[in-house]
Amino acid sequence: DADCPRGAVPRPPISFIVAALLEVSGGRALAAPYIAAIDWILMACWALALGGTFALTAGAVELLCPSYRTLRGKNGTRTAYLIGYEASCLLSNFYLATAGAIAWFFLDLDAALHAEIPFAVVHILYPMLAHLISDLAIAVFLPEVREPAIIVHHVLTLILGVLALSNFAHFYCIFFAGLCELSNVPLAVLEVFKLVPDMKALH
Repeated sequence: DADCPRGAVPRPPISFIVAALLEVSGGRALAAPYIAAIDWILMACWALALGGTFALTAGAVELLCPSYRTLRGKNGTRTAYLIGYEASCLLSNFYLATAGAIAWFFLDLDAALHAEIPFAVVHILYPMLAHLISDLAIAVFLPEVREPAIIVHHVLTLILGVLALSNFAHFYCIFFAGLCELSNVPLAVLEVFKLVPDMKALH
């Protein structure tokens, strides 16, 4: 295919969801053939980094901000834990937004609409999947963010992310899972005040 970048795998211009359903109907597993050992390692490293960000931030807030120790979230969670949660979200959102901006504005994507884009896999899909997994794990212990709408959103996005690993929709992932995350960077800060209403009195 002359329109396909060198080294890329061409894909027909059909819905990636339809294509995924066709593969399911053909009896092929979705995740296993596409996620190699190195993929699991990279996603695990990202998940550990986000979990570490949560733990380190929560510990630092608890030690360095005594005025926050008496504050609680809407459901009684310690403020340090909620700030740690938003810090892990902030790290993920900032990285995804930066990677998306780099790909969108500096990579040659003209011929990559239905092709594999390794940059999108490594710098957007892996971090996004790790973020969703760590987010769901942390949310188990934080009732303030354990809302049905958030859980459903994360599960559905996780499924779509796994489907995208099978070489579908990489072009769209760069914008919708990458560049669009820029709007969530300031929201991560504002969300803290929403989760802990009493913080407004201190600031």
